[in-house]
Amino acid sequence: MSNYCDVCSMYFQDEHSFQSHLAGKKHLKKLNQRQVLERSIVISPIPKCIFPRGLINIFQQYGTIKRYQFNPQYLEIEFDNRSSVDYVLKKPIWVKNVKLNIEKGSHNSLRKQNSAGQCKEMESLGLINFNNIEHIFNEDTTFDDQLQMFLNAVQLTDVEIETRYETVCTELDRIFRVVFPKCKTYKFGSIQTGLGFKECDLDIYMDVDDPIYETKSTSADFKTTAKIFKKVKEVLYKMNCVFSKIVLIPKAKTPIIKFWYLPTEVSCDLSFKNGLGISKSYFIKYCISLDSRIRPLVMLIKYWARHFKISGTGKICNYALVLLTIFYLQQPSVNIIPPLTALRNSCEPRVINGWQVNFNENTILPPVTNQSSVAQLLHGFFIFYATFEFKSHVICPIDGMIHTDLEFKEVQNLPSSMDTYKAYMNEDESLSLNVNKPMCVQDPIELNHNVTSSAQYSTLNSFVKYCALGIEICTLSSKNEYKNLMKTLLSTVIKKRDTFNITICGNQYQSNNGLNSMETCTDAIGTNRGAHS
Repeated sequence: MSNYCDVCSMYFQDEHSFQSHLAGKKHLKKLNQRQVLERSIVISPIPKCIFPRGLINIFQQYGTIKRYQFNPQYLEIEFDNRSSVDYVLKKPIWVKNVKLNIEKGSHNSLRKQNSAGQCKEMESLGLINFNNIEHIFNEDTTFDDQLQMFLNAVQLTDVEIETRYETVCTELDRIFRVVFPKCKTYKFGSIQTGLGFKECDLDIYMDVDDPIYETKSTSADFKTTAKIFKKVKEVLYKMNCVFSKIVLIPKAKTPIIKFWYLPTEVSCDLSFKNGLGISKSYFIKYCISLDSRIRPLVMLIKYWARHFKISGTGKICNYALVLLTIFYLQQPSVNIIPPLTALRNSCEPRVINGWQVNFNENTILPPVTNQSSVAQLLHGFFIFYATFEFKSHVICPIDGMIHTDLEFKEVQNLPSSMDTYKAYMNEDESLSLNVNKPMCVQDPIELNHNVTSSAQYSTLNSFVKYCALGIEICTLSSKNEYKNLMKTLLSTVIKKRDTFNITICGNQYQSNNGLNSMETCTDAIGTNRGAHS
């Protein structure tokens, strides 16, 4: 045991080989790296209220700074000795009412720990972390004022989109037309719909202007996903002054290449398979444009689901959350968004991969008579889904109706709004909508796609429980004109199964009704990137 090197995690049979190892270059290099990590800290995110160089001035009072590195997402500092690190980690450090999130080590080491599951996700330390915006809800203001401050803090502005995101597609077109002369790239997802958080990725579809074949026996002239991946990868790696952090995911349902666009520091997901994502984003953007309450409602629901780790990889994707909100707003009792079928009555179908993607955005719609506030609509959303029969029913935004799983198992029982789906099934029954999942939300355009197919029972259970809790919080805060709704909603965490206790801030109201167990506390948000919205 004495001949064990804890730096390199290696055992040696005798003292001589052990001492030789300790004097070797590899060991000394790893030892130096460990010592650097012991002297280093990462501050992430960098609060908007202070410039990074201002942080340097603050941390200089804790010891001599040997090295530092700036990034829009973090600041890495290496002190001259380890005692400075120990000191700054002992107690919270606040800057203009914002508590700094400080981790020991380097940014790269923390990211490696992330992938190994040894520490919480670095992305949870992002710009829209609840700890960094909680002060908004402490203000003695109305719900509407807090909502606006919340949106200002978490959503991308038009200026940010224009300066950081808009140029990416233009530059990709210029670069890749050398390889694909007629290629054209398009934004889709949350950047395109206007539902992006400040730290969201950019979803990009590249149309190479040629059919893409998936079989291996095609002619050498034909393009396949594998060939496209190979060519794009070669270009990305060659231009390392423009692209970094390149990751290929060719075996996903929609194969993508992930990369970091250095000029404007944007994380991108590039796909080639089909352009349906563009049409889906266009439909969502149209729905949001119909009423000024929809966008803030969706942003609040997305943040709420993200905060309580209901959304994300293997859970409910952001695109599904948006569709859940749209479907609720389509219901006759709400009647703010029309079903997609009502928008298609007067247009000639345009079909991609077998699905109609267009609709008439100039359709004359009846005036909206629903005058509910955003808080009241959120309350209704919670009521609708806390009591929804997910086990046997399918959510269908195409016609705004609830259908049973039996209807989809016997497609002839489906109404005329599903004629396109029925025709598709006549071609290949194996491509049917997967209703044998904990929950089923049908894509309004790609009608055989269950956008919640990856959600597990545990996720659905959390979603329903937090909706039930949301009902209680909305009901109680309505007595105070929803003044404390947002803080209580985002700081009340489910702790036990059988009972709950909700405390409205300021002790205005209390409820002990023996349904669930809740207590007011603060929880850091998890990071889950959006799939389409």
